[in-house]
Amino acid sequence: MKFFHYLFGLILFVLLVAGAGFIANAAMHMELWAQALVLLQRYPLISLCASAAMLFLVVLYLMTGVKRPAREQFISFENDGGTVSISIRALVDVIVKLGDEFAAILSLNPKVCPQGDSIDVEMDVRVRSGTQLPELFRLLKNRVRESINEEMGLSEIKGIKINVREIVVPPAEKGEKKKQEEESFDWEGSIRP
Repeated sequence: MKFFHYLFGLILFVLLVAGAGFIANAAMHMELWAQALVLLQRYPLISLCASAAMLFLVVLYLMTGVKRPAREQFISFENDGGTVSISIRALVDVIVKLGDEFAAILSLNPKVCPQGDSIDVEMDVRVRSGTQLPELFRLLKNRVRESINEEMGLSEIKGIKINVREIVVPPAEKGEKKKQEEESFDWEGSIRP
């Protein structure tokens, strides 16, 4: 759909530039303007068709630019009571809430990709500096598996990938580091004779 939107946009742009160039040229040469008006009067059917084609192009351009709402995805699986379908958005919401359980995680942005009867989970996280990342990631992966299994009944998690987008030094730690640097500087200064 984007291809057609760009194609119609390009065609309209070229036609508008050509039309603007013709009008500018005709304004400089009045006899050209008079000839164009005579042609429009002599061939009204062609003028009408050209106008309709331009209007049609504008409508097509606008229609291809309208985004349709994304169709909600579900993952379905069988359990004792029959088939269960869970929206991907519901799974993402469950995973986002898990970020609040870990003090070291400042933000958690998960993506859930259905893979047949299973899912792949990818999480972008921002963490506090000084965190033992391997331990945090082990606990987070285990917690994601437990939560999805217990709350949703989905046990087929193909993979969990964690991407650290940022390691953040809290403002308090920044102030402490600056204070430590100043204190070490003062200490060095007091040694001088």
